[in-house]
Amino acid sequence: MKNALIIFAKYPEPGKVKTRLAKTIGNVNASKLYELFVPLIIKRTKSDNYQTIVFFDPGEKHEQVKKWLNGEVNLFAQSSGALGERLKTAFAQIFSLGSEKVVVIGSDSPLLDQAMIDQAFFALDKSDCVIGPSSDGGYYLLGIKKPAPELFDLNVWSTNLVFVKTKQKAMKLNYKLSILDEHFDIDEKEDLLFLNNKLKSANYSSDGDLNKLRDFISNMLKSS
Repeated sequence: MKNALIIFAKYPEPGKVKTRLAKTIGNVNASKLYELFVPLIIKRTKSDNYQTIVFFDPGEKHEQVKKWLNGEVNLFAQSSGALGERLKTAFAQIFSLGSEKVVVIGSDSPLLDQAMIDQAFFALDKSDCVIGPSSDGGYYLLGIKKPAPELFDLNVWSTNLVFVKTKQKAMKLNYKLSILDEHFDIDEKEDLLFLNNKLKSANYSSDGDLNKLRDFISNMLKSS
């Protein structure tokens, strides 16, 4: 398809995912939470308007990831190297397969949905690059219409400067830029409490999958 959504994800092994959050809720709870996050994000962002590809890590976990995600999406192993290098490679691979607009998201924002992804692709109709800033200073989404490896040459990954520095690089490339509404990632216990409160609101009460996530978080917070 001409439009492609990349989701970066890790196999939910205790001690290897949500490590910042794990410092307060424990490795097992953090991995169980992440194990719920990724299938939920895939389901909520699924659309006939674009193809979804999960780039997973580590590469040797292909069969386990396939089983975990029920074989419902295309799977590519992430390349080696730092995050910027892995993003460069992922975009290059998908563009080489014929996609004309490519958007990437991570797996830390379980309330992302199809409407937000569609908005990003619509923005690329008139822009060269679209960025969705996250409340922690990073970004939850980035989309481009042609390979742009310079966007990922950052020395500030995992800091609150990722969005600003990526925006500056896009401007230096003379890209017409679209900025989406701010969203949030779940990295700390405070983020988890915020998510739990949102899931208790009427906006999400009718969604069975989100109710399952809410119940898991509530029970975990009570016992931790």
